[in-house]
Amino acid sequence: MTTISTAMRELLTDTETAELLGISMKKLYAVVAFFDRHGNDEWDLAEGEHFEYASGSNRATSSRLFYEEGVTAIAAYLKEKSGSNIFSFVKELFVEAITKRKAKMRQLLVERRIIQETLNDNSVLIANDLIYLHRNKVINVLKTNGKGLNNSRKRQLGSDSYTGTEPLKKGTHFDEFDGVEHWSQKGIGRLAIDMAENSSVSKSRKAWLSAVSEVVEPCLEHRRKFLESFDAHVSKAQEAAKKLANGRCAITNRVQKPTTDFQLDGHHLFDLNTRKDLATRLENILVIERKIHLEFHSWHGKESCNPQDFLSFLTERQSHHFAGPYGTERLRKLMTRLEGLYVQYKDHMNYNL
Repeated sequence: MTTISTAMRELLTDTETAELLGISMKKLYAVVAFFDRHGNDEWDLAEGEHFEYASGSNRATSSRLFYEEGVTAIAAYLKEKSGSNIFSFVKELFVEAITKRKAKMRQLLVERRIIQETLNDNSVLIANDLIYLHRNKVINVLKTNGKGLNNSRKRQLGSDSYTGTEPLKKGTHFDEFDGVEHWSQKGIGRLAIDMAENSSVSKSRKAWLSAVSEVVEPCLEHRRKFLESFDAHVSKAQEAAKKLANGRCAITNRVQKPTTDFQLDGHHLFDLNTRKDLATRLENILVIERKIHLEFHSWHGKESCNPQDFLSFLTERQSHHFAGPYGTERLRKLMTRLEGLYVQYKDHMNYNL
């Protein structure tokens, strides 16, 4: 059994949301305004569940950030209402029942949530070719609560051949590890289907559950395969970074040759433990001499690190390697790289794993 260590919950900007839906920003906010005007119907777009206000106290003018459930709810609503005059401008998006674009969008949204729940945490386990999520992670993926999960579990444990549904099986759909309930990709798919069909939830919730039921198994299977070979992926990326650097240390500028007496390491600027989403990104791997690598970790300590920490280390301990005009230019380029990486990923995860 392999223990895999989740990271920040991240929202989509209004620009990203509009692009996913294939509509303009103007059209997106026209839909949002329609939702806001009709707060008592069977559809909902709730703050804190489907979206957040980006900034400012004036909600009338603030832009919005959307959770995956919010994007899915808008897409499902547009699909249902595409025949009406009000939403004729999006009718072409939903002419066919299933299109490659919609399938890709659903998969992306669900996979975003799954990646968020399977990074940097000890609540994901791999056993018997299945990936298991801690009960709390399952609740997050399904956007439900403990009662909802328990009710679905109870309904399905009573399934039999008469209903045409295979009963849930321990070791296949769910299991217990250290006394804590975990659910596999097969089990989460079953929970999503059951909740969408049998729970008294809004159409927005049903849209999300349906999306999860469609793609959770292939998404989690992809995650399982990636996580099982994680160490190999990291080693391969480090070797690729060394090759890209032509065997040259980014600090001392020395090149490794058969006759040299030093080793090169691939240092993860956003550290390996807390930012596994960046573990194989070449821009996150800095090629440096091993003695400098060890010195950094001795200087910084055991806590997590990021590019800003390495910038501080450069200026405090390594500035002597950048003497002269050429050295100054090398340092400028390196600092620009580290600052750019920090800005790009400090609040955003990499989903291209």
